[in-house]
Amino acid sequence: MGWEKGFTLVEVIVVIVVIVILVTIAAFGINKFQADGRDAQRTVDATTIADSLEKYYDHNSEYPSCAQLTAPASTVRSQSGALAGIDSDALIAPKAGSSTTNSISCADLASATSGDYFAYVGDGSDSCNTVSCLQFTIKYIDESDGTVKTISSKRTVDINTSGTVTVTAGSVTYTSGSISWNQLQNATGYTIQRDTSNTFSTGNLKQVSVGPAVSSYQFTDLAPNTTYFYRVQANATVNNSSLWSNIANKATNTLPTPTLANAQVNPVTVTESWGSTSGVTTYTIQRADNTSFTSAQTDSVSANSKTYSDTPIGNARYYRVRATISNGSTTYNGAWSNTVTYTSYVPQPDSAPSISSAVSGATATGISGTVTCSQGGTPVYSLRETHKSNSGDGDNWTSWTSWSSSNRSYAVTAYEGYQHTFQAKAACTYASSYSTELTSGTSSSVCGINTPATPTWPSGLSKSWRQNTWGHYMWYGTYCPGGTWVNDTWFHSRPWSGATPADNYHNFGFNDWWWLGPSGGASVFYEARYTCATSYTSSDWSPLSSDWIWVYW
Repeated sequence: MGWEKGFTLVEVIVVIVVIVILVTIAAFGINKFQADGRDAQRTVDATTIADSLEKYYDHNSEYPSCAQLTAPASTVRSQSGALAGIDSDALIAPKAGSSTTNSISCADLASATSGDYFAYVGDGSDSCNTVSCLQFTIKYIDESDGTVKTISSKRTVDINTSGTVTVTAGSVTYTSGSISWNQLQNATGYTIQRDTSNTFSTGNLKQVSVGPAVSSYQFTDLAPNTTYFYRVQANATVNNSSLWSNIANKATNTLPTPTLANAQVNPVTVTESWGSTSGVTTYTIQRADNTSFTSAQTDSVSANSKTYSDTPIGNARYYRVRATISNGSTTYNGAWSNTVTYTSYVPQPDSAPSISSAVSGATATGISGTVTCSQGGTPVYSLRETHKSNSGDGDNWTSWTSWSSSNRSYAVTAYEGYQHTFQAKAACTYASSYSTELTSGTSSSVCGINTPATPTWPSGLSKSWRQNTWGHYMWYGTYCPGGTWVNDTWFHSRPWSGATPADNYHNFGFNDWWWLGPSGGASVFYEARYTCATSYTSSDWSPLSSDWIWVYW
């Protein structure tokens, strides 16, 4: 059989490769041609949109908001729309989906991968999203080289055309103050300045930046009792910022000055107290032994009182307090309160003691009544005594007995006929210190006089009398206790019938005598008695004496 000549496998492969290369070149050329066509269309559409935006500005002196441009195409193209009368094709990007009628978006374009649409980038303010914009930039993708193309607005609007910022100072505390202001359209934020001078040029100036949606601010690092000045400026991407607002000012609250008072709990414990104040939880209190508070004891308390349990009795101490408030690492102090001067003391008894007295046998006793001591004090007692028989004599008091908490009585020897007078005093003691003492009145008791002994015949007087003898001085022997004296006396004789003198009674000291005597003499019976007395009492009559004498011629 014969052989027919054909292509080799290598030749076939070469042909196929050449064909593929030719097809690829042709396809690339077609795609490039198509992309260039779409790029041209995008440029035309973007320019058309930009021109329509400038027309909007001519009528409104501002550019439309993002919301206005991204509305449905029918709304955007309407007579009242943002791009009134624009060709509907100009709103559709070349590679937009078949259902797309408006390819304008507010999403910024970063690269060719972001999509095929017209990005409407406003002035960056919140107002540009919903109200109006001060400027714009249209962005779109160039397919040929993947770059982002831009068309910027021909004009910009000054932020000051949006109005004026007015700031108002609001509520304050000791360390905080708030302000508020009206928001400006198209503001991208606000700058706040605070200072202690309305020139805003001191070292205390503080500047804060806040976002566009903020219309109030609170400073929490203020000092009490200080006037602060505030102003606000609106910021914008166009013309940078607005004019400064008015200057508002307000002083922070002044830390209150407490009013200090004290109360003694017991002689070594005293409580200093003061009224509470809203917003203040800490106080500084000082105690010193001098009015200048040199080397003072200083304490910080979170209550409205401070109790000292080591107060020296009888020594003056001075107290003062002030409100303290901390803000971060800074502490602020209010003014010092009034100074309270206080000397701790042992309170005296509730009353002076009563006093009673009595005489029993040879003993006179005074007894003090009880008293009550407050604040933990212990009552103690002391007594003294004086005695006399003659009311005209002065008092000769004994020394006061030693203080005693358990013994309220004082016993002395009682003297017949004497008045024994007692007096008591009481005090309160605490920690070896004593209160002011209170003294009772006096109580007196009289010791009675025992019945004196029988009187004896006058000393040296004979019991043998002659008649018509004179001058028999009749003073019987008496026996009254010391300090007493003979008070009532009498003696008499009982002679025979018809004798002179008759049966008469005489006081001691009488000069007795006889006129007549019986023939040959006679015995005459004499008897006598007496009492002892003082200014305060007297005894019973003594027993009668019994004596016989001889009266003769």
